Amino acid sequence: MEDSVSRFSRTVEYYIKYRPGYPQAIVDLLRAECHLANGAVVADVGAGTGLLAGLFIKNGYRASALKGGVVDWLTANYPVETKEALRSAPPEPGSLK
Repeated sequence: MEDSVSRFSRTVEYYIKYRPGYPQAIVDLLRAECHLANGAVVADVGAGTGLLAGLFIKNGYRASALKGGVVDWLTANYPVETKEALRSAPPEPGSLK
């Protein structure tokens, strides 16, 4: 049985051609409504393809794409309160110690 990396590698040109990207409006909205500063660090959590991280990088942000395994590890190793806080609002610096 072919693994997922090999299967994707065979079809990547079609994926790039037909998979829609994310609209610039996402970045514009975050700048306007959330005061996302130019050059800020952003995390694409549960990134999958990393296309959203790519949009932020194209707009001058420093982005990290966290794929499923990392997200699973984080949610398994941090308390429920931390997960709920991350869902509702970005944490204050130093609050996740």
